[in-house]
Amino acid sequence: MAEERFLASSNQGEGWREEAEAVIADVQALVNSISISTHLPCNESGIYFNLETKEGQYLTVELSSAGFRISSSNSYDTVDPNEQKSRPFETIYALLDTTSPKYRESFSNSLAARLQALSDDDDNSQDNKMETSTAAIEQASMEDSGER
Repeated sequence: MAEERFLASSNQGEGWREEAEAVIADVQALVNSISISTHLPCNESGIYFNLETKEGQYLTVELSSAGFRISSSNSYDTVDPNEQKSRPFETIYALLDTTSPKYRESFSNSLAARLQALSDDDDNSQDNKMETSTAAIEQASMEDSGER
């Protein structure tokens, strides 16, 4: 079986940087802060994030072909050899769900707000359709009574 390459790019680490920027855009509202580490390497093997949870916990997170792994659970720009053996997570969401109860709360609130907005849009759309239908019926009725 061929080895899977994650975001292959001609520039070393550029694919990882693009993936990291997408991850940051996805979760930045659900954490206190998140950024790409400027002190740890970004290369063909992966990239590192500095992340502060809603609880104020400082994490260094590695993103590699294995997934997301906590490299340090108490500081930025750190690779703790003891944590290098920690299990990887498939997604940043799974990592945050495990490490940050306030992330779960923020995610739930964000999802509920988006669902409510969709429901409101659907309700407004239904109201507009009803108003249009009623106006068309009234117009047709006026035209019918005027022709007689």
